[in-house]
Amino acid sequence: MQKVENTFFDNIKFDENNNSELTCSKEPKTCSCLDYMKDHETPGSSLRRKVQFADILGHALVSVKVITPTNSEESLDVHKKPDSAVSFGTPKEKSCLNVLVCRFRQPASETNFMNRVQKQFVCLENLTFCGRVVIGVVRVLNIAFAKEVTVRYTTNNWCGQMDVWADYVPNSSDGITDKFSFRISLPTHFSVGDRLEFAVSYKVAGNCYWDNNDKQNYLIDCCCSSKST
Repeated sequence: MQKVENTFFDNIKFDENNNSELTCSKEPKTCSCLDYMKDHETPGSSLRRKVQFADILGHALVSVKVITPTNSEESLDVHKKPDSAVSFGTPKEKSCLNVLVCRFRQPASETNFMNRVQKQFVCLENLTFCGRVVIGVVRVLNIAFAKEVTVRYTTNNWCGQMDVWADYVPNSSDGITDKFSFRISLPTHFSVGDRLEFAVSYKVAGNCYWDNNDKQNYLIDCCCSSKST
């Protein structure tokens, strides 16, 4: 009979009828992936593996910027300037900077500001710029708990208009008035000669009140300012 070769069976017995019987002296050897890696590990090597993260182009991920609701509309390459005018533009504009200019005085700087709030129930308090973003604060008379403050604006002389919500400023209530803030992002094509015009609406207790700067609206012009060398 031909010899049977099997690494797992080392005994072959034959009975009286010449039938073979295989007996196993040990179980088949099994190994885990970890055991295999240990067996094949070269001297001085380690099982620790280095993991690197990359962007969609395969480049190393160097830094991460977290954008929160407070800065989601702000330009990432400008710094806030709390002035009545702010410049913006591109490096290609060598001789001129686009400058936003308020065509009104900051209402909060006027001595009759609180009188305007009492009379109109709503009044713009102040305005700042951050790049192409206009940020304003509105003061309203606290008539009822439920309030709705919006700003209606145009950049094309009312050929079209948009409304933006104003959000309540936490801990701003003095018992008599509340503050709301709003943001208007100017279009990228907003340039010298263009104008932003807006008014504030305040809805409360079934009534609607407006602050339109004594029927003149609030005006912001984009002007050219000579770039210093």
